[in-house]
Amino acid sequence: MTSTSRQQRPPPANEVQKQRLRFKKSGTRVKRVRQPIETPTSAIDEMAELLMLEEENKRLRKSLAEKLRGENADLRKRLGLD
Repeated sequence: MTSTSRQQRPPPANEVQKQRLRFKKSGTRVKRVRQPIETPTSAIDEMAELLMLEEENKRLRKSLAEKLRGENADLRKRLGLD
């Protein structure tokens, strides 16, 4: 065997044309879906995002605590526990 027979050859041009005609005749459309390119996120960006999330968590916890204290005070008042 020669080295050219081992290599994979592209289909002849007339074969590609036959495939195109087959798609046109059948009305089948072939859509190419592009995969989104994932950009590597640097460690600094990840750390900055984590810090922002931590700050948001602190704000939300504080807000929740205030709301719960208010509800507890209202419930105590309704039950006459104050």
